[in-house]
Amino acid sequence: MNNNEFNNHDMNTEKYSSQDAGIELLHRVIESNKAVEISGKAIFHMYCDIKEDVKKIQALAHEENLKRQELLKSIPNNIIAELSPDVIKHLEKFHQKSDTVKYWFFGILALLLVAFFILTATVYLGKNWYRESIRTKTEVREEILKEIKNENKAIYETEQVKQLEHNTTLMNKWMQKNPKDAEKFLKFKEGYESR
Repeated sequence: MNNNEFNNHDMNTEKYSSQDAGIELLHRVIESNKAVEISGKAIFHMYCDIKEDVKKIQALAHEENLKRQELLKSIPNNIIAELSPDVIKHLEKFHQKSDTVKYWFFGILALLLVAFFILTATVYLGKNWYRESIRTKTEVREEILKEIKNENKAIYETEQVKQLEHNTTLMNKWMQKNPKDAEKFLKFKEGYESR
């Protein structure tokens, strides 16, 4: 194959391949248009169905509104209720009992309030009396202690006084048995106490 034949062959191949691509593209456009047309028809049918449903809902709502208005008109504005004589007697007895219970309730409440005030007053007076009695005992005790102190006296425990008496008796017996040592002891005692 020479050069010219090769070039012609390439051109023919290009010509056929571009025609095939164009035809392929045209087929795709046609298919796409068909799909759009089908979906457009489906959407249109859906729109028509929705429109019909909306009309039905509006009709039902209008009908429901009319029925509601008729029902409201049929309800009476006033209802007259009459009680039987037995019911009236029972109500009167109940009213009398409720008045009695009310008086009892207020009476018990008043008694509770009075009891509360008496209890409060008793507690207050008891505290004051106790405070005064303690203060009085304390004052009396202080006065007695002052008098004892003013007289140069003191209060000692009984055990200490007994021990002191025992020691004094023991010292006196010792001094009687040991007169010489007793004189020395008495001189020491006088010197010690004179300090």
